[in-house]
Amino acid sequence: MMRRDVAVIAAGTTEDKLIELWVRLKNSPHTQRAYRRDVQVFRDYVEKPLTDVTLEDALDFCDVLDELEITSKRGEVKHLEDNSKRRIINSVKSLYSFAYTSGLFPANVMAAIKPPSAKSAISQRILSEATVLKMIVLEQDPRNHAILHTLYAAGLRVSELCNLRWRHIIRRADGVQLDIASGKGDKQRHVLLPESSWNVLSALREGSSDNDFVFQSRQEVSREGYYKGTRLDTTTIFRIVREAARKAGVKNWAEVSPHWLRHCHGSHAIDRKAPLTVVRDTLGHSNIAVTNEYAKARPDQSSSQYLPL
Repeated sequence: MMRRDVAVIAAGTTEDKLIELWVRLKNSPHTQRAYRRDVQVFRDYVEKPLTDVTLEDALDFCDVLDELEITSKRGEVKHLEDNSKRRIINSVKSLYSFAYTSGLFPANVMAAIKPPSAKSAISQRILSEATVLKMIVLEQDPRNHAILHTLYAAGLRVSELCNLRWRHIIRRADGVQLDIASGKGDKQRHVLLPESSWNVLSALREGSSDNDFVFQSRQEVSREGYYKGTRLDTTTIFRIVREAARKAGVKNWAEVSPHWLRHCHGSHAIDRKAPLTVVRDTLGHSNIAVTNEYAKARPDQSSSQYLPL
């Protein structure tokens, strides 16, 4: 193991040079090509220097792996297999460990990230309607209750929830409209929620201005550097969701993340005959094939039902 107190790579080494040095440690040309591809997927998503990536960026990346599309060698656009997701995360973790122990990165933001288990397909991350409602109902804290309600009702990504401001919440005669900007801010979608959602959200406002964040931190300074009364960080959201899952009796509650509620939204809406196009637009999927994964995860028909057995 390399010593952290000894810089083995010269200061000022470019990011591309760092990656090449790391890749050259791998003996197999096939492995080298795979590592380059994996890290490029990560770089394309974060769109910032690797030294500027935060734990929040890393968590967001892990959460959206189910929705990322890649182009195969044949030019086909497809979604990542579970094995590919695990390999990508492990590759990025390896790079950050190398950069940190080499003295080039001041911190290893990937150290706390765990790759998905072999049994982490979407179907394994869809809770029943009764379980989700139990998670929401049992949460008595108004802010945390609203967080769980909104994650599920709107199918938001955790970064979208954290960035929600009061100006993004528009009262309508039949409920409320959320104006949601994507994580990168280049796209916007409008999500319509029922009157019950307005009641839950409006109870939190208490004189906040239009520019204030809806979900605010209560810590003097959070782990991710947000001050009391400002934006709530994603690690707190993860803790709130996991604690709610534990209280609701979910056996693998420690594995539950905010993105599970997004999966549940898509699956439950389709179970209740919501059109795929409506679910796609609500969740902000770029391709309806991603939305269709929820239908495949919980099939209600099979040709085997038609066999003489």
